[in-house]
This record gives sequence, structure tokens and C-alpha cells, in this order.
Amino acid sequence: MMVMEYLPGEEGSVDLLADHGKIVYMAYRESNVNLASIPQEATLSKNEEAYEIAETVVKLLELDGNADLDFKNDINGHPVLMEINPRIAATMQIFTMGGLNFPYLRIKQLLGEKLPKIDIKYGIKMKRRYIEMYSNL
Repeated sequence: MMVMEYLPGEEGSVDLLADHGKIVYMAYRESNVNLASIPQEATLSKNEEAYEIAETVVKLLELDGNADLDFKNDINGHPVLMEINPRIAATMQIFTMGGLNFPYLRIKQLLGEKLPKIDIKYGIKMKRRYIEMYSNL
């Protein structure tokens, strides 16, 4: 069992595309409303502290391709790295709406094509709802 300190702040993630230890694109998604740790409402925003942590991790691990780094803020509002997922996250739609179509960009990268300059549209919001079903068995 893993035991960690209680972190009272908001959750979020840095989603990125790396090229052998160097970040090509990245953006931060703050989770405004969660249901069972799944963002139901989120906002695309900048988080320089999380970006610095992401750059260090990607460089040290020499990550290549898509990754999602999950954070939770401490009592002072500083991001603490919780997990590293070397894949595209389920919340990729918010990044796509902000201009970062990570699957498309990864394919272009793998094909050796020139990657475009992207101006990320920060402030984009995502809302989703799940209908929960219960059985009376």
C-alpha cells in the first residue's frame, strides 16, 4: 500500500509531446470538478511550476512521444507530481480544442514531417457528464 500526504489543492495535468527528452508541445489542464478522480469540468491554463517539473521529468527519463503528468496542489498552491502516464489522456479533447491535437501531432512526428507552430488557446473549458446507473439486485 502506498501512503502519501493529504494534498488539499486542485488537481491538474500537463499533457505533452516529447522528442527524446525534449518537450515539443505542452499545456496544463486544471480540473475544476472531479467525479472519482475523472475531470468533469476543466480549464486549459498555464502553470509554469508544473511546466518546470514536466521538463525535468521528460529530460531525466528521456521520454519520447505523448505523456500525461498528473499533479495535485499542496496547501500553498504548488503542484506536486502524482503520476506519470506515457500515453494520451482521456481528457485530450480539451487540448485539441485549445489547438493541440496530440494524436495528429504524434503521427506527424513519427512520419518525420515538420511540426507546426501552435498558439495555444488558453481559457478553453470542458464540461462532461456521466449518467450513473445503479442496480437493485
